[in-house]
Amino acid sequence: MSAAVHQNNSNLKKRKRRTVEAVDNIRYLVCVSVYLTVLYCVYVCISYVYVSVDTHVFFFSINRRRLSESLEDGTDADTE
Repeated sequence: MSAAVHQNNSNLKKRKRRTVEAVDNIRYLVCVSVYLTVLYCVYVCISYVYVSVDTHVFFFSINRRRLSESLEDGTDADTE
């Protein structure tokens, strides 16, 4: 009887250890997933700001060129 109780306790300890390891693995995967998601969001935000600034600078240069051309021609750039 004592051997059976000892075997049962041993099995419970092994099962508990495997459960703790599984929970640790899941916790690690969740942390890595959250980290990668935050990193991706930061990348998207930086890309959005870069494209917005780049587009704004591009259109500003076009408008400035049109304005300088219209001033040279003596016409109004808004009426074209």
